[in-house]
Amino acid sequence: MIILKKYFAMRMVAASAVQVSSVQIDAYRERVVIEMKKMGATEQELSLLQDVTIKNSIINKRDPRDVAWAILQ
Repeated sequence: MIILKKYFAMRMVAASAVQVSSVQIDAYRERVVIEMKKMGATEQELSLLQDVTIKNSIINKRDPRDVAWAILQ
């Protein structure tokens, strides 16, 4: 249990050290919105896309198409 706590503590420090610029966020948001529209997303569904989701997706190197699909599920 202690090992798990240390592991997650190290991951949190590493993730918080990564800086994501507003330019990266805007570009990634555009790509996710394009993918969501391709999948038939409504304006209400597009509003579900949050900055936190975008930042985490950039940090974890997620494909915008995968993020779009996950939001629409």
